[in-house]
Amino acid sequence: MANIGFSQQISYFFSAEYAYKDVKIHDMNITYTTIDEAKMSKRNPNSMAQTPQWDASCLVTKKAKLTKAEFNTLVGLISKFMALDKSEYGEVKDEDRYYSYTIEAQNNNENKKVVYKSALDSKYRPEAFAELEDFILKLAENKFGKNNKK
Repeated sequence: MANIGFSQQISYFFSAEYAYKDVKIHDMNITYTTIDEAKMSKRNPNSMAQTPQWDASCLVTKKAKLTKAEFNTLVGLISKFMALDKSEYGEVKDEDRYYSYTIEAQNNNENKKVVYKSALDSKYRPEAFAELEDFILKLAENKFGKNNKK
């Protein structure tokens, strides 16, 4: 299905008050940066602040290799993602509070960046975005453990 000799890159990013997920995949390598739960447990979980409650000292980065099957699945999902016709989904009003989920992909020389803005009344994520996001997060969980416990 996929020719392993060509370049595939993908980046997924999401952060919020108590969340940070940065997944980068380049060909067969995956790098995952997230919050180290042990370091975050020392923070105030009852804070109502609408700003990140983590800082760089709370983050941990791990690396692993993809299997050929994982890579081939990723290539198929990237192809569908590249066909999305807009660079932003989940229309929100200026005054709405929302969270941004960003996926950037490179398929050989073709690049695409799509941002999904999630708010209470946001429209659904496009299927190609949702499938790719779900696969990337499942890969990170499988490789590094849920809640960074592996």
